[in-house]
Amino acid sequence: MSNEKPIKMCAERSNLSETKNIKKLLDKMKGKNQTQQKKMQAAFLKSKVWPKGSTINIGFLENPPDNLERTLTREMEMKVDDNGVSLKLDPIQKQVDEMPVKDAIIYTVCKRFNDFIHPNYKPKSVSIDPNHVPNPLINIKLNFFDPNDENKLLNPNTADIRISFDPNGGAWSLLGKDCLTEKDTNKATMNFGWFDVPTTLHEISHALGMIHEHSNPNGVPINWATCHVAKWATKTQCWDPQTIKDNILDKYKVDQINGSEFDPKSIMLYFFDGNLVCSEGKTDESLESIEKCFEGCDLLSANTCNDPRRKKGCNDLDKCKIPGKGTQQNLRFSKFDVLYLNNTYPTKLTPEEMTVNYFRDEFSETISSDDLTEQLEKTREREKFVLDENFEIVENTPTPASTPASTPAFTPLPIMDMCKEYYENNYFFIILFILLTLYIILQRNNILNSNPLTVLLIIIIFSFVSNNAYIALVKK
Repeated sequence: MSNEKPIKMCAERSNLSETKNIKKLLDKMKGKNQTQQKKMQAAFLKSKVWPKGSTINIGFLENPPDNLERTLTREMEMKVDDNGVSLKLDPIQKQVDEMPVKDAIIYTVCKRFNDFIHPNYKPKSVSIDPNHVPNPLINIKLNFFDPNDENKLLNPNTADIRISFDPNGGAWSLLGKDCLTEKDTNKATMNFGWFDVPTTLHEISHALGMIHEHSNPNGVPINWATCHVAKWATKTQCWDPQTIKDNILDKYKVDQINGSEFDPKSIMLYFFDGNLVCSEGKTDESLESIEKCFEGCDLLSANTCNDPRRKKGCNDLDKCKIPGKGTQQNLRFSKFDVLYLNNTYPTKLTPEEMTVNYFRDEFSETISSDDLTEQLEKTREREKFVLDENFEIVENTPTPASTPASTPAFTPLPIMDMCKEYYENNYFFIILFILLTLYIILQRNNILNSNPLTVLLIIIIFSFVSNNAYIALVKK
């Protein structure tokens, strides 16, 4: 068995129908200008967003294996950006270094997205303030717990998001509501091939509908080392050539479809090893080229990822010999990540207020809201559009809210107007008949003579009820 260290790469997955939709979107985008493309991309993403106020149930299909890799704080503190400046670390990373992986995921997700701390799933160094009023980032509840016992974890077979821990499977998630299309409750919709806080935030954000940020703001295509990618994906993902082309070689070309400008600080800046790209030469990313990568080996014929044949080498037909430069994973939310999430799932605060407060409270940083407002205006401008069934852009013009005719307000009428309308609708005679009947009943029971206040009260109640019954039944 190979001792090769697994390559870390977030491989965002799509189901078959979604892959077809992405291809259709790509075809429609050809020949469009950048503004039109942005509108189409933003509209496409809207279909992945969960209904506001939803509860998303999350369950673990298995326990993490002992060999699941963890990226610890001391390793992250050594990471730098292209200018040699240390990357800013999410404070939660230090807090969860000693926690079990599942507990660390629960704490990270609940704290970062819902501002909630469960007493049984928190670092020892963290105390719970009984007077703390939660200020969630999103108005979506991410729930890990049994609805009948909050101290027990949710049954994964009842979960919307099901997490697995395959060390050879990379880190991936289905996008937004796509997880609901996986009807087999024993299959994962998200996998952690390793654990750290940034990867957790990245994958959960995928599940909320956030897309990868493209690594190149100028839109220059990634020069993939085709066979390296093909072999990695076949060994670790059990993908065939067509799936490799759909999910990596083609998909990553259009991954920045979140309707925002390129954000180099985003937690969604996808990351991959430099050995998967070429710094020189031009590679062929066609399906035929991918299939040639497996000539002379039986890698594709292996039935499972555990099949020993998947560990064997295959022909390397790449023209490039010099590894390229991969992308560096960001280690915490950027301000535009916070802005986008809160704008997508709004809370009581405005997205600008939430972002400023979030950085102050969580990262102890002061930021300006000026560029936040500018970014938000661009995002909202694109959100005015949707895609029709032919993937053409159409303006989204919501119908103004109005009171339905079948649900009139129950406002008592003035007495004269009420009598007039009763008479015009022949309702007057019905009321008169009921009053005479009521009079006879009261007379026979000697109520008229014995208790006039009771009679008056009965008449008042009857008038009120009949008035509102008339409004509800006759005027509708």
